[in-house]
Formats: sequence, structure tokens, C-alpha cells
Amino acid sequence: MAGKRDEVTIAEVAEALNISKTTVSRAISGKGRVSEATRARVFDYIGKGRQDAAAPLRTAQQGPTNNLALVIPKHFMRLDLPFLRKCMGGVWNMAAQRGYDLLLCYAGETDVGQLERQLESHKVDGVILSRTMLHDECVQTLQRHNVPFVAIVFCQNYFKSEQRDPTITEIRLIDTYWSDHCRHTTFGTILNDVKIDDEVVQAAFDRYMALRAETGRDKKNRTLMDLATIGAKALKQRGILQNLDESEEINACTVKIKLVWI
Repeated sequence: MAGKRDEVTIAEVAEALNISKTTVSRAISGKGRVSEATRARVFDYIGKGRQDAAAPLRTAQQGPTNNLALVIPKHFMRLDLPFLRKCMGGVWNMAAQRGYDLLLCYAGETDVGQLERQLESHKVDGVILSRTMLHDECVQTLQRHNVPFVAIVFCQNYFKSEQRDPTITEIRLIDTYWSDHCRHTTFGTILNDVKIDDEVVQAAFDRYMALRAETGRDKKNRTLMDLATIGAKALKQRGILQNLDESEEINACTVKIKLVWI
């Protein structure tokens, strides 16, 4: 039992029962995935029966929830945006390291009902906006509820200077560039035992092996990246590849094309 005190904090209950503060909050509120055994331990420690849940619930709402909300535009659900997934993964990882759980929240340009419900029920301590508009209903809602928030502003400042919102095409372009800018670790796969049953593919692989010897790379690992770039390396060594832009970045490239307007 908690002793003679009328109230205990979420942090005290969590420390005493060796569970997270989020688990305590969910056990009291009855929301979220918490086993009946854990919920019973929490109420037993608080010293109140399940029928008297309202009192500790008020205490829980006044304290921290250890939850953060990540707000994503509704129309993003219809798009495949790898960079957004990387952002979500990074946000989740950093939140977990600091003892926070991450809740997803979808919002439209004028529809912020889901965010409103999370704020009114005191489910989150802070909010992360994956995108903000010039006249943003989410920002106004957060300011009205006096809830702290931050925004991911990877292109926000530019479009603010343009005095306009980005188009879907522009978002797609930025996402594709930032997602593909770093090579995928799959390209580092080492090709140890290669067996090919197609004559054309075998002939191409044989040419690859010959170019490795020509460029002095036959002692290096055979990888998918090496297979993809061996042609350019051979052309450069032969002096055929002209107007080459050298870069410190492994996979950076420049394509120059002469355009003739008709």
C-alpha cells in the first residue's frame, strides 16, 4: 500500500512497481494495452478500488503522460514517402531513448479533430509537426491548448520565403532526393558464390570480371555496388569518360544534357 498519504504521483507508483510511468497512466485511465494483472497492481498500490478510479485519474491527467504525438498530413497516407518514414523512425528512436512513447495523429488542412481529442484528453505532453502550412490549423490548435510543439522544417523556411505552400510534386521531389541520396546498405552485399544459368547474364558477368581485372579491382570484394559502377571506372581509366565531375560523396553524380528547342 502507498501509506497514509492521500495522493501518490505516477512517478512514485512506477518506481515502486518497477514499471514505466506510461504503463501507470494507462492502467489508471483504462486506455491502452495494459494487462489486468498490472492494472490490479497499480490500483492496489494506490490503495483505491477500481470503482474509485476517478480520483487517481485526475492526478494522472495533471502529471506527465510520457507520450508525444507526431502529426502527419492525411494525404500523406496515400503517398509512398521514404524520407517521411525515416523521420518517423528517427523521432521514435529518440523519444524511446528518453522514456517517451510516440502516438501518430493524422490531420487535414482544416480537420484537426484527432489532434483536438488527444489534447483534450491530456494524452500527450508535446507534439511534433511533420509539416506546417502558412496558415496552419494545427499550430493554432496547439497554441490554444498551450501545448509545446516543434516542427520538422526541412523545406518550410524556403516556402515561407516564397509566400506559398509546397505542391505535392515538390514534396515528392525533395523526398526522393533525400531518401536516395545515401546508397542503401544492400548494395554492399558481397557476391561470394555466383551461379548463373542464363547465357546472356553469364556473358555480362564475365565482362564484369574482366573489367575488375583491368581496373585492378580483382582483389576487392565483389559487391552489387562494384557491379553497378565498374563500367564507369573502366571508362575513366581508359580516358574515355570526359567532363567528369569528381566528388567526395560516394554516390553523387552529375548528368549534363544538351537540349535543342524545336
